[in-house]
This record gives sequence, C-alpha cells and structure tokens, in this order.
Amino acid sequence: MILRPPLQPLDNAFTIAYNVGMNYTQYTIRGIPPSLDKELRIMARRSGRSLNAVTLEVLKVGLGIPDWVEPNHDLDDLFGKLDKNEAKLLDEATKELRAIDEHDWQ
Repeated sequence: MILRPPLQPLDNAFTIAYNVGMNYTQYTIRGIPPSLDKELRIMARRSGRSLNAVTLEVLKVGLGIPDWVEPNHDLDDLFGKLDKNEAKLLDEATKELRAIDEHDWQ
C-alpha cells in the first residue's frame, strides 16, 4: 500500500479545476479482459459512437435500466433545411393531419 501525505491546498485546487463542468460521476475500470475490450471497440466503430457511449449503453442494458432509449438520428439532416415557401407548402399539406376529431376523445 502506498501512503500519500494529506492533500495540500494546491492539490485541492487542481482537483476542483479538473472537475469543473463535469456533471456526471466518472469511473476508472481496470482489468478489462481483451475480449470485452475488442467487442466494445467493434460496437463503437460499427455504430459510429464513442467507446464511452457504447460502454454506458452496455452497462445500462446489462443492468436492465428501463429508461435507456437509443437516440434516433435518421432525420437529423432534414431539420432546418426548408425555406419559408417549402415550410408553408408542407404546413398546408399536413394541415388535415393536425385536425382533432372530437368524437375520438369521448
């Protein structure tokens, strides 16, 4: 066991500065088997996400945390692409879809 002297004020300042803006708890996980490392990296590469994001997903799913929802980015490139005329045409074309049928709500 390595004994370390008590933290000095400068040590505390560095710790505080390092953690500023970090809203989440951080872990350091040691002893990750090579097979697990390989699979996590493959998942990250295939999904185009970071190793951290994939690891969090695996932990949440493995623990059965129900609020995990995979973000869907299929339509991201469409947002903000319509000019005012196109937006007006789309709004007019879909106006009927926004109508509320009172009979459905009784």
